[in-house]
Amino acid sequence: MIDHRERYDRVRTRRLGWMAFLFGFSGAFPLYVASSYFELASGSSNVSAFYLITFGIVFTCLLSLHTLLCRYGSSSVFLILLLVALAVHVPLMLFPVSIVGTGLLMAYFVVVTIAWVNLDVVLENFSEDRRSGRIRSLHLTAMNAGLLLAPFLSTRILERFGFSGVFLTSFLLYSALLLFSLYALYGINIRHDIRISPLGIFRNALRRMDILRIYAVSFAMEFFYATMIVYTPIRLRELGMEWDDIGIVFTVMLLPFVLIQYPLGVLADRKTGEKEILIAAIALAGCTTAFVSWIDAPDILLWCGILFMTRLGIAAIEALRDSYFYKRIDGGDLDLIAFFRTAGPFSNIVAAVFIGLWLLFLPLASVFLLPAFVLFLALIPAFSLEDNMSEQETS
Repeated sequence: MIDHRERYDRVRTRRLGWMAFLFGFSGAFPLYVASSYFELASGSSNVSAFYLITFGIVFTCLLSLHTLLCRYGSSSVFLILLLVALAVHVPLMLFPVSIVGTGLLMAYFVVVTIAWVNLDVVLENFSEDRRSGRIRSLHLTAMNAGLLLAPFLSTRILERFGFSGVFLTSFLLYSALLLFSLYALYGINIRHDIRISPLGIFRNALRRMDILRIYAVSFAMEFFYATMIVYTPIRLRELGMEWDDIGIVFTVMLLPFVLIQYPLGVLADRKTGEKEILIAAIALAGCTTAFVSWIDAPDILLWCGILFMTRLGIAAIEALRDSYFYKRIDGGDLDLIAFFRTAGPFSNIVAAVFIGLWLLFLPLASVFLLPAFVLFLALIPAFSLEDNMSEQETS
């Protein structure tokens, strides 16, 4: 474990946890229906082009995020991004599905992805290394508790009120998030004096093999998300499953994120470190994801079971990835945080290219073999990680 000068603030981290919950709940409403929106607007199940453009923009923006945070402060930028997200919702909920709407939905994803990274930076300023596993896993658990509620509700709203109902609900939730954020972030607007170019960010990261290895693990996990979030609902609809049933499947699927992440964070802090559990989680996620390609029946119990197992592995990777990374850096390392979070958009770009080409020649069901393969490749850097062994606490 790397020691840094950090200050732990229990009250602030709890408030940020509630923000994470509202963020997850709000953001998940558009998330799980976006691919169907793109498919309906374009008339094709190959929606890779939309995600390629979206996350290409996100990738570029993240490399310049530290400049905005230094100039305006983390809280100011976060609140402005929430206002932009709210503004984008208005035409989406007022007008029918269209190509223009896809552009607005892409803008929405850009804004909320950057806002989430911004919230990461704020949290890091009020945490400390020896508690990093617990703080980060609790933060993720709060966000994922919000995500857990949303698929069940969003799919039912979509079934009854269409996309307008989904975006109206999301708009109201983001409004609540904005109001709570004004309270939770009052008096916090941390600025850092960091002047570094995007090329400099990569140079700094390349000097840190520990960061590069956990980045590779993060890339594999984000590649999984890029594939599964987009193509699982399309695949289930292709098999004839109704939106109400899909909502049930997705709710069960997300349970591991609420059940295991905090216990794993405690375990990583006090007993084992992250490395061994990460390796087991990657192997589990890879095996179960590969199996998804072979399911060709709209059996709710079967889909609940297999998708639950994939998320059991992914939930562990997500919690321990963050725990490991944030023990190696501190709140002033905006460049490394920005670099680390490019794993999401970068994996989405790569996934969009490869899956777009894949679907030109192979059936949709086979696409789930790609994230399984990438996860198995991630075992190589995972075995090379230098483990964080945190101080055990008796309290």
